Order: sequence, then C-alpha cells, then structure tokens
Amino acid sequence: MPALVATLFRASGRQRTERFIVDFLLTVLHGADLLEVWPLHLLDVDLDSYLALQNSGEKTETRILRQSAVGTLEACYVVGIYSSDRKQLLGEAPGESLPIARRMAELDAFRRLFRLTVAEVRLTFGDKVEGLELAAFEGRPNFSMLQPRSAEDVSVKSKSAQA
Repeated sequence: MPALVATLFRASGRQRTERFIVDFLLTVLHGADLLEVWPLHLLDVDLDSYLALQNSGEKTETRILRQSAVGTLEACYVVGIYSSDRKQLLGEAPGESLPIARRMAELDAFRRLFRLTVAEVRLTFGDKVEGLELAAFEGRPNFSMLQPRSAEDVSVKSKSAQA
C-alpha cells in the first residue's frame, strides 16, 4: 500500500494523493474499532510509563470494582484503574484473572486517553475534506509508544542490537 501511495504522489501530486487516501483508505476505517486496526495490545507499553513520559507525574491505582465466582473456572473480575492524584477513573474492564482484567483496563484507559472510542472518532469524507488543513499536522511531534522506558532498557536494547 505505501508503494501505491508513493507512486500516486509522484504521478499525480499531493492533492490527488490526499483525496485518494481519504476516499479509498479511510473509508475502510469508518465505523471500525481503531484499536483492532492499531494493535496496541501487542506493544510493550503500560499506562504508568506513558503517563511518566507525558511529564504528568501521575500515578495509577488499580482497584477491583466487582468480582464473581472467585476460585472457580468461571471467575470474573472487573478492575478499574484510577488516577491516584485526581481520583478519576481512567479505564475499566473485565477479565478471567486479575492480571488479564488489569491489562484490559489499561487498554481501555488508552482508548479513553487517545479518544479512540467508536463514538468519538469522526472521519470526514467527500467535499468536506477539501477545507481541511492537513499541512497543520506536519512537523507536529507525535508520541512514540516504542520509546524506551528507562536508561536500563536502553542499555539492554543496545546490547541486544550489537549481538
């Protein structure tokens, strides 16, 4: 797909390439859960690391909100992740064990922080796209979820890269 877009850009220019992306590629995403398209669960990132990198200094606190059938094969835990500073619910989710429920609640917190819920993602199509200033987003720094979390992680990754 990147080769097709690059070829179109070289042959037809920026405006037609942007129109192609909006009309043919973004329409596939319309109504889709973006976290199914963007596999956040496969990245090795956690909420505390993300909040630390955002310089908020915010810590999280995990709480069991509900549980049922504890100690059986049908166990279900609903875990909530709260901001310890603001006492605000960041995310909540069920799971068959506490670690799974915590991870799912963490993913729900990312979904809410990035506003990736189906109700909040609004894609613009057709003639309305012509007025969008896409150039305003060029050069804006983006957060990389793949940044190392500490100096220790950097040394481990650099040693493994040299090997």
